Amino acid sequence: MIYSRQKGHVLIIDGNTLVYDGTRYDLPKRIWNRNGRSLVQANNKVYVDEYAFKNGKFRWSFIGLFHKLF
Repeated sequence: MIYSRQKGHVLIIDGNTLVYDGTRYDLPKRIWNRNGRSLVQANNKVYVDEYAFKNGKFRWSFIGLFHKLF
């Protein structure tokens, strides 16, 4: 389980589920089938693995990939 709290937002990753401020979202499939997940909150944006999370949807992004790798 991954837990993050920043600027009043609470994020929890539990298995294949993201809980964002109490609302559950299914995480997208991992691109490279790696073990583990990464979670980054930066500048009021949320990145899970290679994806940016906004308005309840995940979208692949280069910035998300950058945060996952570095």
